[in-house]
Amino acid sequence: MAPNSHEVGIPLWYMMCKTKSGSRHEKIALHMALKFMFDKMDNVCPNAIVIDKSWTKYNAIRNVITEDPCCWQITNGEMKQISCKILLCWFHVKNAWVDDLLPKVNASERNQLY
Repeated sequence: MAPNSHEVGIPLWYMMCKTKSGSRHEKIALHMALKFMFDKMDNVCPNAIVIDKSWTKYNAIRNVITEDPCCWQITNGEMKQISCKILLCWFHVKNAWVDDLLPKVNASERNQLY
């Protein structure tokens, strides 16, 4: 996403991929698409990439980021990630929190925890 003239974030790129469960097609397609986009952006990398809660997407993106030198900087002999942080979207974080975590907490403690 990038800010428009009103400072509102708009998506620059997104991809949808449908495949049979358990196949590697989604991971391969995502890896190829991201690699293509990164190559076209030259030395420009996004600050963050927002995903849903898919391990397939996370692993494909992580592989591309790991291979891209623009995402990393050597500081005191140590590699430090400087761009392309992978973030879980707020909608999915909130849903996981409300659906998965809160039901496991005593009713009297839910408001304080939330």
